[in-house]
Amino acid sequence: PYKYLNSGGLIGFAKDLYELLNSKPLKNKDDDQLYYTNLFLDKELREKYRMRLDHKATIFQNIHGAENDLKLETDANESYLENILTGNKPLVLHGNGPRKLFLNSVANYLAHSWDSIHGCTACNDKVIKEDLLPVVQLSIFVTGNTPFMEEFLDYKYGQLNH
Repeated sequence: PYKYLNSGGLIGFAKDLYELLNSKPLKNKDDDQLYYTNLFLDKELREKYRMRLDHKATIFQNIHGAENDLKLETDANESYLENILTGNKPLVLHGNGPRKLFLNSVANYLAHSWDSIHGCTACNDKVIKEDLLPVVQLSIFVTGNTPFMEEFLDYKYGQLNH
């Protein structure tokens, strides 16, 4: 179901990738997506380097355009993202385009960070006791009239001196 190349992920031997990426010129301001697409469409290069697209999102899952194809699943051991179209559990998620917020939200549950028995397994990692927290100074410079500034700065949680 995924027929378009995305330059967000490549797999290959370093020597082959180096040769491939130097086979045609690329300027700093060129479109990398177009560059990789043209490399892939070049039949000679595609066959020489045995290039393939991950049409079923077995390894790479681009989120843009596929958000509705993805379902967050959890069990006693882990949480994972399943592609409900292909049945695959992609190994690498790419939050391309405007889908970085989606990636950030599901990433909180992936990589052994959450399971259905313990909940957030990463939440107690490297936790500092409140009385050992460092003092942090934050300075805000407001250079013009700003309505509701007192309400904006009215922070009720923890210790904040302002």
